[in-house]
Amino acid sequence: FGKFSAADVKAKLTSKQKEVIAYYDNSVLYNDFVINEIFKIFSDGDSLIVYLSDHGENLYENGRLGHGMESRFSYEIPLLFIASHEFLTAHAALWQKLEAAKDKPFMSDDLAHLLADIIGAAPLELDTSRSPIRSDFNASRKRITGESDYDEKLKSAKGYEPE
Repeated sequence: FGKFSAADVKAKLTSKQKEVIAYYDNSVLYNDFVINEIFKIFSDGDSLIVYLSDHGENLYENGRLGHGMESRFSYEIPLLFIASHEFLTAHAALWQKLEAAKDKPFMSDDLAHLLADIIGAAPLELDTSRSPIRSDFNASRKRITGESDYDEKLKSAKGYEPE
């Protein structure tokens, strides 16, 4: 999975920084391969694959490298749903709800509430206002990062451009 090299990185960075980014890009390529292999195993059945990254990554944003820094690149992480054809047919209404929720302000700590909704479970701890596929989803719930309100602090930061 060594497809990318420092020569592929066009940003104005040092050779070592470009090499680090190429390594990172290759790790993402490998991760994509693993997800695809999992999908191949389950694609013939009634399957929904849920992928949630554990964190984002800063790659020399403002000259810094790493994760855990207060930046949209650290906090806005991928949540992906990959459905088999059988799932799309058997659960069309659920898939529509997932598609409709794609731009809602979801937090990874609410994943249990969403997954319970997806499988139709209702544990005692279920809070439907924390599941973006519910009509009572609380989209205005404060998203806290450390001691900060994410929407107030990070979204108002210089250089933030929403997707």
